[in-house]
Amino acid sequence: MPKYFLILAGVLLSFVQYAQAQLNKLEPGFEAGPTAAYVTGFIHGSETAAYINFSATVTGQYKFSDRFSIKTGIGYEGKGYAISTPLITSANINPKTGFTGTSGVINIYYSTGYLVIPVLAKATFGSNKVKFFANAGPYFGLLLGAKVIDELQYTGSKTETSSSNDRNDYQPFDMGLSAGIGIEKQVNGKLSLEIEVRYNQGLLNIAKGSGISNAGFQNETVNLLLGIRYKLYE
Repeated sequence: MPKYFLILAGVLLSFVQYAQAQLNKLEPGFEAGPTAAYVTGFIHGSETAAYINFSATVTGQYKFSDRFSIKTGIGYEGKGYAISTPLITSANINPKTGFTGTSGVINIYYSTGYLVIPVLAKATFGSNKVKFFANAGPYFGLLLGAKVIDELQYTGSKTETSSSNDRNDYQPFDMGLSAGIGIEKQVNGKLSLEIEVRYNQGLLNIAKGSGISNAGFQNETVNLLLGIRYKLYE
């Protein structure tokens, strides 16, 4: 009987040692920052511009070695795009005074929010204190909400703003590819800080119906991310 207890104790000890060894390779963290959001494709027959949004993600990094790791997480990423068009209402041409009427600019901001899960292969280079890294891989997104914001800027007058729900014009899922480069600095034995510029290109048509598009278009974003990582064990 004692022999079986010794075998069981040995198995449990081996399991604990293995689990601790795996935890030594796991580094949870958090990253967030501003996002410049665009779309690619044909929209309204108009030129689109960037819409400034933000992203925030709880991350997990598993280190296979000092050079190679897998980084994933779950978080929020704001996407969208902007369109600006001239505003002319009640236009009349007076031979003596010229144009009379109301003029200005209509800024239309299409803002979407996604639950995003990236899965990135990461390569790290450099010294112990300051390192450079590059990562790339797919991301998967679930639409959380969408709205359109209309901003009317009248020439020499006030600005009027209104917003409405726009979720029904978008597909519920998104998927694409991400690639980024950055620098990380080890603060102490357990804590690291990093800064990254990441580009994300959607592969799926996110438009649904004819409300926002004459044809398909895809999400495109550039993130500036500030992050922190923590080693569970040294």
